[in-house]
Amino acid sequence: MTQSGHSEFDLRDVNPGVVENLFLNTEKLNDWLQVIGLFAVVASLIFVGLQMRQTDAIALSQIYQDRAISSRESTLASSNNPYFLSGLAKLNTGKHSDLTAEEAIALEYDMASYLIMVDNYHQQYEWGYLTAAYWSRTVEEMKCTFEHPWYRDALNGWQFRAEFQVVIDQSMADAVENPTGCWDFDFPYPIGE
Repeated sequence: MTQSGHSEFDLRDVNPGVVENLFLNTEKLNDWLQVIGLFAVVASLIFVGLQMRQTDAIALSQIYQDRAISSRESTLASSNNPYFLSGLAKLNTGKHSDLTAEEAIALEYDMASYLIMVDNYHQQYEWGYLTAAYWSRTVEEMKCTFEHPWYRDALNGWQFRAEFQVVIDQSMADAVENPTGCWDFDFPYPIGE
């Protein structure tokens, strides 16, 4: 006994089976803690993955929103330009030889603006931010435009990003070799002067 009246603890007095059992329980506890730690790491990785997916979805949503705004602004700008409207009416009725200089410039710059926007779509498609279906529809629209010889002639000499220039050149060639006839229609409206 000690001076305070308590007995001293001596490991030699403990049953050897209890000591061995204590060490085994400590090893089991250590094993369980490692398993729990592993699950915690996996859970945190899943959480990070979900956060990244949500961040990508938000970024894609913003890209689509920006694209819609850009398209709307471009359409509004064109529809408010009387030279563009009268020039487009002449193209639609097969009277492109009657275009004034102002109409030709308005049409050419509108087309260049459109192609800059499509170049942006192309880059987004290459990066995986645009669906193949959306990009395919955009290429078909571009091909239809290039089926009109005036647009092919007007854009001769314009240069875009090298990867996109290849798309434009292919689209122009396809428009000549495999026309869909998208410009072959009767324009039902009289042209105002």
